[in-house]
Amino acid sequence: MPTPFVIPTETGSEVAPQTLRVVLDGTAYQLALQYNARYAVWRCDIQDDAGNAIAAGLAVRNAGIPVNGAVFGRRGFPIGALLAIASAQVGIDADNSELGGRVLLTYQAQA
Repeated sequence: MPTPFVIPTETGSEVAPQTLRVVLDGTAYQLALQYNARYAVWRCDIQDDAGNAIAAGLAVRNAGIPVNGAVFGRRGFPIGALLAIASAQVGIDADNSELGGRVLLTYQAQA
Protein backbone atom coordinates (compact mmCIF):
# COMPACT_ATOMS: atom_id res chain seq x y z
CA MET A 1 0.00 0.00 0.00
CA PRO A 2 1.45 3.40 -0.96
CA THR A 3 2.39 5.88 1.75
CA PRO A 4 -0.24 8.61 2.21
CA PHE A 5 0.69 12.02 0.83
CA VAL A 6 0.34 14.72 3.50
CA ILE A 7 -1.46 17.78 2.16
CA PRO A 8 0.31 20.79 3.69
CA THR A 9 -2.17 22.93 5.61
CA GLU A 10 -1.62 25.91 7.85
CA THR A 11 -1.91 25.19 11.55
CA GLY A 12 -2.12 27.29 14.66
CA SER A 13 -4.59 29.32 16.65
CA GLU A 14 -7.50 30.75 14.67
CA VAL A 15 -6.26 29.82 11.19
CA ALA A 16 -8.20 31.70 8.52
CA PRO A 17 -9.93 29.80 5.75
CA GLN A 18 -7.29 28.46 3.42
CA THR A 19 -7.17 27.56 -0.25
CA LEU A 20 -4.58 25.04 -1.41
CA ARG A 21 -3.51 23.86 -4.83
CA VAL A 22 -2.48 20.20 -4.76
CA VAL A 23 -1.56 17.67 -7.39
CA LEU A 24 -3.15 14.25 -6.82
CA ASP A 25 -2.50 11.39 -9.22
CA GLY A 26 -0.97 13.86 -11.68
CA THR A 27 -3.96 16.23 -11.74
CA ALA A 28 -4.15 19.65 -10.04
CA TYR A 29 -7.02 20.46 -7.69
CA GLN A 30 -7.96 23.34 -5.44
CA LEU A 31 -9.02 22.57 -1.88
CA ALA A 32 -10.78 25.23 0.17
CA LEU A 33 -10.69 24.49 3.90
CA GLN A 34 -12.69 26.36 6.49
CA TYR A 35 -13.42 25.65 10.14
CA ASN A 36 -17.10 25.59 11.09
CA ALA A 37 -17.21 26.61 14.76
CA ARG A 38 -20.91 25.87 15.14
CA TYR A 39 -20.41 22.19 14.29
CA ALA A 40 -16.75 22.05 15.44
CA VAL A 41 -15.53 20.53 12.19
CA TRP A 42 -13.34 21.50 9.25
CA ARG A 43 -15.14 21.61 5.87
CA CYS A 44 -13.50 21.01 2.50
CA ASP A 45 -14.60 22.15 -0.96
CA ILE A 46 -12.90 20.56 -3.96
CA GLN A 47 -12.53 22.18 -7.38
CA ASP A 48 -10.64 21.27 -10.49
CA ASP A 49 -7.72 23.53 -11.41
CA ALA A 50 -10.04 25.71 -13.53
CA GLY A 51 -12.26 26.40 -10.50
CA ASN A 52 -15.14 24.08 -11.43
CA ALA A 53 -16.80 22.58 -8.35
CA ILE A 54 -16.40 18.85 -7.79
CA ALA A 55 -17.62 18.59 -4.18
CA ALA A 56 -18.59 21.04 -1.45
CA GLY A 57 -18.91 20.98 2.31
CA LEU A 58 -17.14 17.68 2.92
CA ALA A 59 -16.51 17.13 6.63
CA VAL A 60 -12.87 16.48 7.58
CA ARG A 61 -13.60 13.90 10.28
CA ASN A 62 -10.99 11.97 12.24
CA ALA A 63 -12.85 8.68 12.22
CA GLY A 64 -11.13 6.61 9.53
CA ILE A 65 -13.83 7.62 7.06
CA PRO A 66 -12.62 9.08 3.76
CA VAL A 67 -13.32 12.81 3.51
CA ASN A 68 -14.24 12.27 -0.13
CA GLY A 69 -16.23 9.06 0.37
CA ALA A 70 -19.34 10.59 -1.19
CA VAL A 71 -17.45 11.49 -4.36
CA PHE A 72 -15.64 8.21 -5.06
CA GLY A 73 -15.99 7.48 -8.72
CA ARG A 74 -17.34 10.94 -9.49
CA ARG A 75 -16.05 12.23 -12.77
CA GLY A 76 -13.10 14.54 -12.40
CA PHE A 77 -11.94 13.34 -9.00
CA PRO A 78 -8.98 11.01 -8.37
CA ILE A 79 -9.87 7.51 -7.27
CA GLY A 80 -7.84 7.63 -4.07
CA ALA A 81 -9.04 8.73 -0.64
CA LEU A 82 -8.68 11.97 1.28
CA LEU A 83 -8.25 10.99 4.94
CA ALA A 84 -7.84 12.88 8.20
CA ILE A 85 -5.18 11.03 10.20
CA ALA A 86 -4.51 11.80 13.87
CA SER A 87 -1.17 11.43 15.63
CA ALA A 88 -2.97 11.40 19.01
CA GLN A 89 -6.55 11.34 20.30
CA VAL A 90 -7.75 9.16 17.44
CA GLY A 91 -11.45 9.66 16.81
CA ILE A 92 -11.50 13.29 17.98
CA ASP A 93 -11.87 15.81 15.18
CA ALA A 94 -9.34 18.60 14.69
CA ASP A 95 -10.31 21.87 16.30
CA ASN A 96 -9.53 25.23 14.70
CA SER A 97 -5.85 24.98 15.68
CA GLU A 98 -5.13 21.28 15.04
CA LEU A 99 -5.51 20.64 11.30
CA GLY A 100 -1.96 20.31 10.00
CA GLY A 101 -0.72 19.53 13.51
CA ARG A 102 -2.35 16.74 15.52
CA VAL A 103 -4.59 15.86 12.58
CA LEU A 104 -3.15 15.71 9.07
CA LEU A 105 -5.15 15.86 5.86
CA THR A 106 -3.72 13.15 3.61
CA TYR A 107 -4.32 11.57 0.22
CA GLN A 108 -4.02 7.83 -0.21
CA ALA A 109 -3.67 6.77 -3.84
CA GLN A 110 -5.41 3.57 -4.80
CA ALA A 111 -2.96 0.67 -5.02
